[in-house]
Amino acid sequence: MPSPLIDIIVPVWNNPFETRACLAAVLAHSPGARLVVVDNGSSRETERMLEEFSDPLGDDGLFVKSERNIGLIPAINMGLELSDSDCAVIVRPHVLVSAGWLAPLVEAAKDGLATPVIAKVGTRVRLASARTAACPETCDISFAALALSRRLRSEIGSFDEQLDGGEWCLRDYVGQAWSHGFRTRLCMDSLITAGEETVFGSEERLGSLARAGREVCHQRWGESRSYAVYFGAKTDAAGLEPIVQQLLESARKGHRFTLFLHRKQQQHFMRAGWDMLHTSLEIRTLSRFTATRDFVRQYQALACEVPAIIPLTGADGALFPEGVVAQSISEVSL
Repeated sequence: MPSPLIDIIVPVWNNPFETRACLAAVLAHSPGARLVVVDNGSSRETERMLEEFSDPLGDDGLFVKSERNIGLIPAINMGLELSDSDCAVIVRPHVLVSAGWLAPLVEAAKDGLATPVIAKVGTRVRLASARTAACPETCDISFAALALSRRLRSEIGSFDEQLDGGEWCLRDYVGQAWSHGFRTRLCMDSLITAGEETVFGSEERLGSLARAGREVCHQRWGESRSYAVYFGAKTDAAGLEPIVQQLLESARKGHRFTLFLHRKQQQHFMRAGWDMLHTSLEIRTLSRFTATRDFVRQYQALACEVPAIIPLTGADGALFPEGVVAQSISEVSL
């Protein structure tokens, strides 16, 4: 039998009603995909529900069971090891997919991995316009739904089971993807809805896992930093491409940048598509008539929100508010 083009991997542990809704939506809105369910030691009630789904699927479904709960990441890895598809898509049971979600997500993951837009239950999200459907790069991904190409899985392998089952495990995988030349994208025209995720374990244990994961990631990939960048009113944005590419490469490493742009600079960024390069490159447009005052106000608010923000000037003579010592981008190792 030929390998399936797409595998949808759903790790399951109990919650039969929520899981049933998730699987029904996946089957209804994922034509041509194979369903791979990893039963992570669920109760007999959940087992019976899964059997109802598995019987009619034949070769379009693969159901495997662990006799005990081995944890989220090992269960996901078990599913990935069973997949020989061109694209493997992880979907958690608290997620509902809808029509049109899969094809653009798989396309976005061709050069690495991709995550869709995730809306909370009860909220309305407007999907991307033709312009924003460019799928910007991102470092913010989620196990709620995540698509991985075959080549990425072949070169990088599984998720690190020694890390937490969330932020730091994902941060490590994004770092590995970047180091191997892959791209991580946010697919702006793929939408899923996520309910409240049940988190198991004591606060003490979860906190310990998070601290250990953070330490490992900092050792492997360095600590992520946040920067505020100001180019000054006289800077022609047309000459900023080398700096923009430098900022993009730093964003891929996990750093975040807030760019304060004057109106003409912002317009050039949009024409060049630089505003959609990476979700960690945030653009804030300054008022046309009171730009200096607006910059002071916005920067001070950002500094209160992110106390460790590092101010950078992108051009000679680009001055931050009085009392703020800013470094030149050319003098900083990003």
